[in-house]
Amino acid sequence: MEKKEISKILNNPEIFQINRLEAHSDHLYFETLDSAKNLEEIELKQSLNGTWKFQFSKNLDEREEEFYKENFDSNHFKDIIVPGHIQLQGFDRMQYINTLYPWDGREQLRPPHISEVDNPIGSYIKEFELNDNLINKDIFISFQGVETAFSFWINGNFVGYNEIGERNNLVYQLLNYFLSPIFFIFFSYSLTKNNYFFINPSFS
Repeated sequence: MEKKEISKILNNPEIFQINRLEAHSDHLYFETLDSAKNLEEIELKQSLNGTWKFQFSKNLDEREEEFYKENFDSNHFKDIIVPGHIQLQGFDRMQYINTLYPWDGREQLRPPHISEVDNPIGSYIKEFELNDNLINKDIFISFQGVETAFSFWINGNFVGYNEIGERNNLVYQLLNYFLSPIFFIFFSYSLTKNNYFFINPSFS
C-alpha cells in the first residue's frame, strides 16, 4: 500500500476498518472435551509475542514504503518487545497530557485531516513458523490493544486495516495467506490521535 493510498484512508472518516470481522463473543478453543474440562494449555492458539523487528518514523514520508515486501532487507531495523509501549523502549517521546493534540501550536489542522509532519509511524516485521497443529485449519489473527490506526500484511499481501477499538479484540480471518511453512507478518501503525502504542497479537 503506497503512501498516497494510506494518507487517503487516514483522512477519510468513512473508512475505519478493512476486512475486520464483526465483533463477537470470545471463547477458549480446545481440541478435546477433556482438555476443556481440565483447562489445559490451548493448543489451537499461537502467540506472536516476543521480539519483533521495528523501525520508527516521524511521519509517513519518512517510512520505508516497501518494508512489507517479502524480499525487503530489515537488517537495519531495531529490535522491540511485543507487547510493549514504543516510548518505554526508546522510541518517540512521552505524551503526558490529554488536553492537547501533539500537533497543537505547530499545525492548523481541522477534522478529518491529520498531520503530515508530526504523525509517528511504526513499522514492525515478525518472521514465524505456523504451529503444526494449526496447519490446514481456519486461521484467525487477533490484535488486542493497538492504537490508533494500523495496516498489516502477510508475506507481502495486504490483509487488513483498523483505526478504532484500541482496547477491543480485533480479529481477521486469514484465508489464503498460509501456503508455506514460514511466514512474515508486516505491521504498520499511524498515530492519528494519540501518542502511544500497544500490541498483543496471536493466532487461533
